[in-house]
Amino acid sequence: MNLLSIFRKEKNESNNVLKGEKFELELKKYLDNTIDVYYKLLHNVNIMINEKNAQIDLLLITYSGIYVIESKNWSGIIYGDIYDSNWRQFIPYTHKTNYYKNPVNQNSYHINILSKYLNIDRNLFKSFIIFNNETKLKLTKSVLIDVNIIKSKDLVTCILKDLKYSPILLQYEQIDKIYTLLKYMHIKKE
Repeated sequence: MNLLSIFRKEKNESNNVLKGEKFELELKKYLDNTIDVYYKLLHNVNIMINEKNAQIDLLLITYSGIYVIESKNWSGIIYGDIYDSNWRQFIPYTHKTNYYKNPVNQNSYHINILSKYLNIDRNLFKSFIIFNNETKLKLTKSVLIDVNIIKSKDLVTCILKDLKYSPILLQYEQIDKIYTLLKYMHIKKE
C-alpha cells in the first residue's frame, strides 16, 4: 500500500467517524426534544471493565429501563442476520461492498459490560439499533429477539410505545444513581 492509499483510507475513516458522531448528536437532540417523562440521557459513554472496552453511542435511562442505542449512519443497502458475525453494506452507485461487525452482537456486548459495571440485571436493558432513514435494510431475523432494529424516524415512536406499555422498573433515585455512575464515563467532544 502506498502513502497516497494510506492517506485516503485514513481520510475516509475520519470522515466516517465525523458522520457517525453527527448522526448520534442528531438522535440525542431528537430524543431530548420529544421524550416527555423523567429521564437521563448520555452520549458517547466509554466503559472499561477487566480490560474490555465498550463505547456506547446513546443511553436513555427511564422508569422502564435503560435503552442502549447503537447508531449506524451507514448508506446503501445493509444485508445481515442476527447470527452473522458481520453485516454487508452494498453501495449501489459505486458498486462498493463493505463488511462491518454485527451491530446486534455489538450492542449485546455493550449491555453485558454495562450490566457488570452497574451490577444490575441484564433484563433492565433494552437494545436499539438505529439506522439513518435512507438506509435500505435487507435483514433476516432467524428468531424473534429482544432487540429493536429501526430507522431513525421511528426511534421516538418506538420508545414512547415501549414507555406506554412497560412497567415501572426504576424509581427516580435509581435513574439518578445510574446516571451519576455513568456520567463520569461520558466522553465530551467539542
